Amino acid sequence: MKAAVPKGSMRAAHGLYQALPTLKQDERLALRTKPFQARLLAFFEKLISLADYNTMTVRVPWGGRDKAYGEADARPGLVEWLGISRRTVANYRQLLEEWGYLGTVASGRSAEKVREKTAEGNELPVYVICIPSPLKAVPGLPAETAVDEICTPTAPSGVVQSGVKGNLTHTREEKPEKGHGSAVQPDPGAASGAVAATGTLRPGAYWHPHATTKRRGQRWAAAEEIRTRCFALRPLSKKDLASVLRPWLVAGWTVSDVLNAFNKMPDGTDWPHDGVPVTKNTQRLRGWVLHHLRAWTVEGEPMRSPDQRRAARHEEILRQHAAEQRRILERQAEYAARLAEGPSPTEIRAKAQIRSLFANNRRHRPTTA
Repeated sequence: MKAAVPKGSMRAAHGLYQALPTLKQDERLALRTKPFQARLLAFFEKLISLADYNTMTVRVPWGGRDKAYGEADARPGLVEWLGISRRTVANYRQLLEEWGYLGTVASGRSAEKVREKTAEGNELPVYVICIPSPLKAVPGLPAETAVDEICTPTAPSGVVQSGVKGNLTHTREEKPEKGHGSAVQPDPGAASGAVAATGTLRPGAYWHPHATTKRRGQRWAAAEEIRTRCFALRPLSKKDLASVLRPWLVAGWTVSDVLNAFNKMPDGTDWPHDGVPVTKNTQRLRGWVLHHLRAWTVEGEPMRSPDQRRAARHEEILRQHAAEQRRILERQAEYAARLAEGPSPTEIRAKAQIRSLFANNRRHRPTTA
């Protein structure tokens, strides 16, 4: 899986809330025409909709007809779903791979032009959804550089944040050598699977506030979102905070649930405090977080969060509605079956008695002279 991730990219933590917004904000996409942008985004969104979020991989047939050999894929695929040609599918896949948004785990026989089919038939290609890494190595810069006479020392291991320009303050007025003095220290709490902010404005959420997490990278992204929304928790790194929140995130809690637990007790009343303590003591901050979350446990296990309760109520309403619909359909089916069978013997006798009664009344009706 790691070998399939393009160089300079990382596997995405989420598709719709991370990978797709990152592509929309890519400067390379902005240089293309509006129709091309719409078609490429639709292609990428279709791949994301078919992805397995546990591994961020997608198995999808190309579909269409291979004009080189006159062969056709019997399964509908991207060609039929998006209304494009196989050549366009190949171009979009190659472009996304060059930009670092798609990696090829297995090419598959439905994506290759082959003359003969094996006994197993066409194999589906497998891709992995990625995003360009917010960090990249400075070319030609050694891992450890001592202080020289020209410029200040660079960041550890020569790391620079992509999309950020500018030099560090120099110790002398001479111009720095090429490749030196342009390193920027990365944010130590940036989520490994999330988009790092490259300016004063935050490009987007690290994790959706009402989305649950399924793996470690997603928990890191959720922890980074909590750090962003709760500024006083910034001294805790994303990994440290995710480790503290792990029992609750694994139990299905969301970012919104955790933030609600910081402000509300299980009975709905506010916590009697002034907020998160303003301190850089990480041990005290971890204790504060655990103190508030442990109030939402029963025998050491996290109780159902507000989002889970709302989801349960919604599911119960849907079940009641479905049960009522079934009862109505059953009554309609029973009524239709009775009509198909015709009148019952009791109904026939009752109607005969009524007709006889009306006939007797007409016979004994007095006549007028």
